[in-house]
Amino acid sequence: MIAVFDSGIGGISVLAELRKLLPMEDFCYFADAANAPYGDKDTDEIKQLMRQNMQQFLSLGAKAVVLACNTATSAAAACLREEFKNIPILGIEPALKPALQKTEKKVLVLATALTIREKKLHDLAESLGEQERLIMLPCSGLMEMIEENPFSEEIERYLGCLIKPYENEISAIVLGCTHYSFLKPLLARLFPEAELFDGNEGLARHLQKVLHEKDLLGQGDGKIIWQNSLNDAAVNELYNRHCENIFEEYGKHIC
Repeated sequence: MIAVFDSGIGGISVLAELRKLLPMEDFCYFADAANAPYGDKDTDEIKQLMRQNMQQFLSLGAKAVVLACNTATSAAAACLREEFKNIPILGIEPALKPALQKTEKKVLVLATALTIREKKLHDLAESLGEQERLIMLPCSGLMEMIEENPFSEEIERYLGCLIKPYENEISAIVLGCTHYSFLKPLLARLFPEAELFDGNEGLARHLQKVLHEKDLLGQGDGKIIWQNSLNDAAVNELYNRHCENIFEEYGKHIC
């Protein structure tokens, strides 16, 4: 079984890509909804939360862990790999390289405040040598709006105001939070000249490669277990059902 983590529903966009590429693997999707959002927390708090989450994944017998959350990857992936060396831990990162390769104009990077603040993103940008073409734009509050309703008119107004000032400078938008993948149809309509990039498909291919190299490719039945950190049993069940419905709906658009 492969554990897929996010603070909320965003990682479902990654899970859909994983399931598409690895249909015979079993997955457990875990949303730390009780502690969401992660984007405005400090790094030390996220590291501590992720240590607790890792214990949960190990107790479930996970053979690999996918951090389907840019913020958790930025803040905690390195220390988790150091502390939990016996299990592959894969993280997602913004798709800066393919976006920069596709255009000579500027690239807008949408991400949480913590992802943009963390050294990991800036190291990635520096390694590509084209920081001057990247516009890093923190999207405070956007993850929470998507959690509530990824199709709300409020999000359309938010994105319009946020991105409009850069519209004539950019030809690509990098979605640096897995929650933002749900906004692809809206962004494509609002900014049709900008190509959209996320790291979901690349992460799925990376997982497939790692499982193959470590002889961990399984032959399950493709089941998905839904879990979250909410304490109220009734609310917990409703949230899991909400996640399952989003997965089924999103999956229709990537198959």
